Amino acid sequence: VYTHLIHSWTKLSRPEDGMLVTPHSLDIDSSLLEPTAIGEAVLSIRFNDCAQFEKLDATMKKMIHYKKYSNLLHFEFEGGIRRPPMKKTKQIEDVWKTVKTVADKLDIRLLEEHRWSTSDICFVQDDKAKISGLGPVGVKPADGAEYILRHSLLERAALLAVSILELNKNIP
Repeated sequence: VYTHLIHSWTKLSRPEDGMLVTPHSLDIDSSLLEPTAIGEAVLSIRFNDCAQFEKLDATMKKMIHYKKYSNLLHFEFEGGIRRPPMKKTKQIEDVWKTVKTVADKLDIRLLEEHRWSTSDICFVQDDKAKISGLGPVGVKPADGAEYILRHSLLERAALLAVSILELNKNIP
């Protein structure tokens, strides 16, 4: 029942609409001699709009009150929104165009990409120009020995410096 409910929650994901529900960790303790089990599920929920999260939260809580679960499971919810989504705005689009133009001139490969986990830049007000992901290129192999590609330090520093120069030209 426990894993079935967790699976039902993950099926609420709608990546095409900007919402993703994935198990981060699952733990369950049970015994053949005891009719009860104790478990904990940690879910990672990514969303592009806070209203999506609120609706999802209500739906998930409603699902545990179905008759088939109500006598079998007791739930306690913890957590909430840790980071707001970083919505694409006109200011972000304008900064991206400038940085991309600079990257093309410097022959630096740069791809626009939506990332489910934003940096702390998501706390900057939406009416401010901001962009994320201009740091050096890194690699995280399966063994967990993450590293930075050294050649990317110089090219990304140049990209950042020239981009700042170009962006300052547009400030009155």
